[in-house]
Amino acid sequence: MFAALALVALMVVVASILSFGNGPAARASSAPGSGSPSPTSATSAATSPAATGSPSPSSTEAPVGTARWARVTAGTAGPSARSGHSWTVDPSGAVAYLFGGRGEAGDLGDLWAYDMTADRWAELKPTGARPPARSEHGAAWVQGLGLVVFGGHAASGVLDDLWAYDPDANAWRTVDAGNVRPSARAAACLTLRTDGRLWLYGGDRGTGLSDADLWVYDPGPSTWTRLSPQGGPGARSGAACWWSSNDHFVVHGGQVGDTGTPPVGDLWAFDPNRSAGGTWRRLEATALVARQRAAVTFTDHGGVVVGGIGDGGTLLADVVVFDAQSSSAGILRAAPEGPAARSGAALADDPESERTLLFGGRAAIGLLDDLWSLDLRS
Repeated sequence: MFAALALVALMVVVASILSFGNGPAARASSAPGSGSPSPTSATSAATSPAATGSPSPSSTEAPVGTARWARVTAGTAGPSARSGHSWTVDPSGAVAYLFGGRGEAGDLGDLWAYDMTADRWAELKPTGARPPARSEHGAAWVQGLGLVVFGGHAASGVLDDLWAYDPDANAWRTVDAGNVRPSARAAACLTLRTDGRLWLYGGDRGTGLSDADLWVYDPGPSTWTRLSPQGGPGARSGAACWWSSNDHFVVHGGQVGDTGTPPVGDLWAFDPNRSAGGTWRRLEATALVARQRAAVTFTDHGGVVVGGIGDGGTLLADVVVFDAQSSSAGILRAAPEGPAARSGAALADDPESERTLLFGGRAAIGLLDDLWSLDLRS
């Protein structure tokens, strides 16, 4: 894929195709400046511990290139500074819904619509009951339900509730999923498979990590099912995850212990089509930076991961693009005029304009409300 992208001719072609077999194409759906800077070349290289263990077929990293960022100035006032929010694009690709997060005074429960074409924000005022304010929740667009939100941190503790926002009715409603469901948690992976089902992995129970559990939500009968494959990434929170175009559930990084435990930089793929319960495989990842609480989305180019918290609590500003099929990784260092290093930001893919948008997060100077565009075209 990177041969096709070329990434402004700064990256060397990498092609390392896994021997998983092909599945259906998939598409998934985590300091303020001014102006629109142009990218400049980066000089530093990725230096991170190699993953250990018994890797499956190779996932090779490309040399370091430069991320092409531009500051976006929206035509209307937008959300306040925050981190741990969600930003979910509707099926048309025209509107991205931003919900919640943690602000200066605590968790937030506001809902915003971002018009991708006009670059304008609009705060929504839904009628009726609303979800409790929260941060580090999971969110995705589910056909027939709308914007679906699960769990997260709230003033009362971690949550296990499921809510859906219907933009046509401009209303939230609770979704009854029965008594069998994931335990309350925050900072879990939540992403949508092309069959319309939600997949959830790991998280933080507030008193420690959740089990290394893998759950699937089927909106048809509105039920959760727990899968029990052997092996896998183990218990963790704050990992990045997405569905690859060859129908593999990919998990990268995260925190594998309590607060203060260093993050990891490993890479795993779950193949639901192999064997009765599916199969986890560890992918070779020799240059991926350990990170947790990064922003993540899936685009035509593949999984895109931005920033996060690295070793020693260091905030990261790099961009990693994982090939849509093979999960090989191209690592882009931040341009000097690009976004500040941060954690807890959110990404939204804008395929019509061929860009990926980044909003907010927590930087060394505090919470942010800045908006950036990342161009991954060749």
